[in-house]
Amino acid sequence: MTVWVGYMQAAVPYQRDPRYAGETKYTISKMVRFSLDAISSFSHRPLQLATLLGFMISTLAFIAIPVVVVLRILGSYLPGFSALTIVVLLLGGIELIAIGIIGEYVGRIYDEVKGRPLYLVRAKRNIPELDSTEASLPPVAERSRVETSKPIRPLD
Repeated sequence: MTVWVGYMQAAVPYQRDPRYAGETKYTISKMVRFSLDAISSFSHRPLQLATLLGFMISTLAFIAIPVVVVLRILGSYLPGFSALTIVVLLLGGIELIAIGIIGEYVGRIYDEVKGRPLYLVRAKRNIPELDSTEASLPPVAERSRVETSKPIRPLD
């Protein structure tokens, strides 16, 4: 929960007890799915990479235009190849930019529908109770019912 709230994180080294019984039942596909969920649930970077890549490819196409003109003037020119390459790069870059913009919208929609509260309140102190005639505050998110594991022991 601290990850999605945005708190700072720190690693705590500890000695883990040996496995209680047997081997893990987590298959490789489950581990890959878990890692992809970890990447995509807390970051918009993968969505922004499409936009960045699109801008880089489009820039490459715009850099290629004067290079092709200079090569044409100097005489080393392949008819059709240069124009086709520039058009493919430019259109591919524009498509990636459009996909990245759509990805940004989808990512923001995803953040909105997750239903995470704007803030969490652990306790109220020195705040008088409101009269029934006054407007009430919006409800505060309930505490998570996620089961936790045993506490960890720090290294000595």
